[in-house]
Amino acid sequence: MKIATYVNEKEEVIGFGEPGSIYLYDQVPGGWEGEKITSLALGGAATMSEIWASLRAVASLLGGCTAFLVGETRGLYNVYLEDLGFHTWKSEGALVDQLESVARREDERLKEGESSPSANSCGCGRGRGSDCRFPEACDVPLPEPIGEAGEGWYRLNLAEVLENSPNLNSREILEPFLAAGKFRKLEIICDHLPRWLTARLEALGLGHELGPLGIPGQLLTMTVRNPDSREA
Repeated sequence: MKIATYVNEKEEVIGFGEPGSIYLYDQVPGGWEGEKITSLALGGAATMSEIWASLRAVASLLGGCTAFLVGETRGLYNVYLEDLGFHTWKSEGALVDQLESVARREDERLKEGESSPSANSCGCGRGRGSDCRFPEACDVPLPEPIGEAGEGWYRLNLAEVLENSPNLNSREILEPFLAAGKFRKLEIICDHLPRWLTARLEALGLGHELGPLGIPGQLLTMTVRNPDSREA
């Protein structure tokens, strides 16, 4: 198991808003061996193109590693990491304890991806949210229906879900529901627009519009409309 992480001079895991260094840790018998890959400073006046270029350069140095331990699993930096093929994790405690925790969870995530649907507690398989037979046991939160029964209108507070479920990312939460197409309108409340979302909506033929929600915190709402609803 290899895990990349972003740390400061005290070897504390930090977010990309602070200057720090990328380390690559390799799990070996009896512990972990770490190697400094590069220093990094993405905060301040860095543009989106500069951030993307820096993270893409980092990814090229990590040799197939797909697990990334950071101090914050939300925001633009992590959207870019997802696009580069990483699964971001956040943990607590001493660095070694965090590495052990991430290794266990990453191993579970990979095994779940290889298992059959019946191997999961809810019986639907991770990532099949909208088709889940037992949504109360599923680890992928579902959009909540709003309006009258049968109207096919739903709302999902993505910002809140990501805050409460740090081991999930926006694609894991939204993709199953969007792909199933069993809705007429979906309101997505977010603090930033996932980088992958607009292109995916266009590929699925789903109309969408983005506007302010009108409440404190600079939250946005994206309204997704399905012109060919398959709502049962």
